[in-house]
Amino acid sequence: MECRIIEALMYQLEELFKQGTKELGIALNDAQLKLFSIYLKIIKDYNQKVNITGIKTSDGIIVNHFLDSLTCALGFCPINEMKIIDVGTGAGFPGIPLKICYPQVNLILLDSKGKYVEFLYQLKNHLGIKFEILLGRAEEIGNKEEYRQRYDLVVSRAVAKLNTLVEYTVPFLKIGGLFISQKGSFLQDELISAQKAIDILGGRIKEQKRITLPIVHQERNLVIIEKIKPTPVEYPRRVGVPERKPIT
Repeated sequence: MECRIIEALMYQLEELFKQGTKELGIALNDAQLKLFSIYLKIIKDYNQKVNITGIKTSDGIIVNHFLDSLTCALGFCPINEMKIIDVGTGAGFPGIPLKICYPQVNLILLDSKGKYVEFLYQLKNHLGIKFEILLGRAEEIGNKEEYRQRYDLVVSRAVAKLNTLVEYTVPFLKIGGLFISQKGSFLQDELISAQKAIDILGGRIKEQKRITLPIVHQERNLVIIEKIKPTPVEYPRRVGVPERKPIT
């Protein structure tokens, strides 16, 4: 019964993915499509018990979670053993879709909410792919030596305004590493208010990339920030401070 459900979901997903990934310039094989089908089934099953996403339909999850996550791929070049951390990952977005698409990367998923971490452990068991899961706050984890300034790429989706978000994320980056923030169409005020924080934390805006979400053709933006100097030791500040008192 479960195999038939996965096959049906795979057919539905394949039709949308063929169109969506073609628009993004990404090619997926049958094994990767099957992983996305399993991911879709687990989300829908789990969501009946615990609310991990407000989007309930298969089409909505495929477009607004899977394909939207894969738009991050337009902002970086994956390499073998690349170290990626997804800050505030929730149900695994954008990190898991990127890992399915680029299995050669090393992925850590970080979230502060137990319900998401429990879901991610179940997901890991079903998908059978390797990634690390961390329960904790970015302000605390970003100050630990084993995680601070260790990553080639940080990704984050729908977590906070940019002037707060850079304090959560940039401390994780190596010099030369990139932070990709997924944002909507209205961005200019956010960029202006975040400029001082980006400078202080050791970054620079490398690119603002306008993109179109496949299928629904909605405008999105990728803000790509490069780490050009070490983050001062006093950042990130203690839990809650970046949100209450963003750098201005």
